Amino acid sequence: MSLHIRCDHCGAVLKVPGDRAGKRARCSRCGREMIIPGSGSDPELQTGHHGDHAKSPAAYNETLSRSMLPIASEAALPVAEMICRLEPADLRWLDATPALQQFLRRALRELAQQSFLQCLHPDDQALARDEFRQAVELGERHNFVLRLRADDDAWHYVQLDAQARYDAGGAINHIRCHLMDVTARVHAEQELRRRTEQLTAANERLRQANQKLKEAQSQLVHSEKLAALGTLAAGMAHEINNPLAFAMNNVAVIGRDLGDLLRLVGAYEEGHGDLRLARPDLAERI
Repeated sequence: MSLHIRCDHCGAVLKVPGDRAGKRARCSRCGREMIIPGSGSDPELQTGHHGDHAKSPAAYNETLSRSMLPIASEAALPVAEMICRLEPADLRWLDATPALQQFLRRALRELAQQSFLQCLHPDDQALARDEFRQAVELGERHNFVLRLRADDDAWHYVQLDAQARYDAGGAINHIRCHLMDVTARVHAEQELRRRTEQLTAANERLRQANQKLKEAQSQLVHSEKLAALGTLAAGMAHEINNPLAFAMNNVAVIGRDLGDLLRLVGAYEEGHGDLRLARPDLAERI
């Protein structure tokens, strides 16, 4: 016997085995945990109709996530507004919330004719194909970022969480994804990275300028040392040249005056004989 119950969080109608009454389960629509009630006596629930949820195929409401097979106790993620369901084999669109259809500016009937990959940036298709493959193999993939063309005809960065959903027999039924537009955050990170690179480049230029300043300072100190040494050498040469010039100048004067005296003495010697005859006393004194 099966029970039709309503999720306490999002109101989705679910069909669960009757032997799970009173046990914990996770909603296949919003992913939050709840306690399965003991009966499904609510006529509205038994018919599987409840407001807007009646638009979803009954097969989706009967599917379970892998976490519903062994019940997990971790906190569920909040309900996302942009939600879609994809066919596991070729990633063809099966369902999409109105918010996602508005974001993509495409109706569900248009999306259903193509694969999810066709809405992605060509450079991101290989990444998406690999992530969805792992979601099918492992059950879920979280927080990988893809580029989708949005209603403003521009590429938007979208954070995507994918979760494989299984039927009661454990066979995979579809891939449920919820998307979040993180374009502003990515642009902020890119701007931060750009500014960081600019700051790094500026620091490198400053380091190089500082290195050149140190080299110039070293050269200036070396030049000052050479200038001081030159001044010292010039002072020593000046101190040596002064006495040498004094001696050389006085030798010239002595040579000039002594020559005159020697010539005078020579003249006396030439006339010494005549002077001895004329003035013997003077000659003797000389």
